[in-house]
Amino acid sequence: MDGNSYPGIVDTLVDPDVGTNMEELRNSASLSHTYCVDKSSVKVGKSLTELSSTTMGSWFEMISGAKNIMEKYSVKTCGYCLEVQVGPKGHKVRMCKASRHQSRNGLHAWQEATIEDLVGLNYVWHVRDVNCPALDNNLKRYYGKAPAVVELCVQAGAPVPDEYRSMMRLDVASLNVMRLILLLDIKFLYADGCDILKNVKRGSAALPYCV
Repeated sequence: MDGNSYPGIVDTLVDPDVGTNMEELRNSASLSHTYCVDKSSVKVGKSLTELSSTTMGSWFEMISGAKNIMEKYSVKTCGYCLEVQVGPKGHKVRMCKASRHQSRNGLHAWQEATIEDLVGLNYVWHVRDVNCPALDNNLKRYYGKAPAVVELCVQAGAPVPDEYRSMMRLDVASLNVMRLILLLDIKFLYADGCDILKNVKRGSAALPYCV
């Protein structure tokens, strides 16, 4: 690679055995970008929901493909910083700036990488309704999370993928529903209490008690 740095996912795809070189990837990316721009300019009225579903499908396909490639080609990551090296051995360039890097003289501590190290999944809070007020810190226990790409596609209309349904905590009642239930409970309790007091005054009922 002539000492140049490339995204980890790109470096994983470049291999002589596969017959892919950097020039081919660069040309392919350029053509794909041009195609997407031309297509979007022609079909302005394309459904945003359809686009988000297609995008999410492509994202899952990329993740799955990268995992399969990583089973054959080794990928290393530093145990202290975010540095990633594709290949059987980690490089010896002294560039680590993480905690206590002085004791290692800037050397990276290489270990086997995961797909999260290669792709860099960024998890964000799940927003059920973009028209509601901003998420409240006091209610963070009720909020779910999802990768930023998944959250973006879901907000654009894509269906929630089964892989992240539990993580996004869709089974937890929203704040507005909880408030409505609480108000209804208070209203019914107040009405029942008033009826009991009226019956007690008339001598037709006894005060309730707990055993």
